[in-house]
Amino acid sequence: MPPHHEHHEPHDHHAKDEHHKSRKCSQRKCQKKINEILSSVAEIEKALANAINAETELLRREHLSPGQVSFLTEKLEELIRLAIKKEIILELLIQDAIKACEQSECHEHHGKK
Repeated sequence: MPPHHEHHEPHDHHAKDEHHKSRKCSQRKCQKKINEILSSVAEIEKALANAINAETELLRREHLSPGQVSFLTEKLEELIRLAIKKEIILELLIQDAIKACEQSECHEHHGKK
């Protein structure tokens, strides 16, 4: 007796392939968006680091008066507080983007929108 081979309808394979392609496309779109967010975050990080470095360079100058040192120290503290606030906001933004992508992929996988 010849071995039993399951026969799958070509349509079934086509539907599965289309679903798989759609899911991969969705994953790529989400990954692209997350990468764009991370790229923006990196640019903000670099700009803030440059500002902090510029302030610290000013503080290193030996010919600053005590008033100038005090003023620059306050500005540096403000920059550092701003950096901390920004870090919290950016972390939440990244977490939300990842969560949205995961939910989108799950909904597409289970046929929900």
